[in-house]
Amino acid sequence: MLKVVHIVKQVFTWLGGEEKARHPIVVVEGPSNTARGLQAQLGEEGKVVATIIHGGNYIHKHVDEAMASILNEVESQRPEVVVAGLAFSSGRYDLTCVEVCQTVSESLEIP
Repeated sequence: MLKVVHIVKQVFTWLGGEEKARHPIVVVEGPSNTARGLQAQLGEEGKVVATIIHGGNYIHKHVDEAMASILNEVESQRPEVVVAGLAFSSGRYDLTCVEVCQTVSESLEIP
């Protein structure tokens, strides 16, 4: 079974809207909110082992700290794949998803 970590902005979770955009990294075991949709699509082929949630503004104002925290959390979960987003052509968040995926891929060799 494919182990997956889902990384998503706070607005797509139970954490809250723009009032929580400065919230630091939070890790939820298993699929949370939008990750449940991903889990449903994976079916028996994969399992979302953790959802990493970050405030949209937090990650931009604390890039090094946020990326280090994300890398640490991803590495501790030992997934085979990382999925970032629901970006929907949202500008800055699209770039965040790309940066997160590139950092994870280069640092941990996880697609």
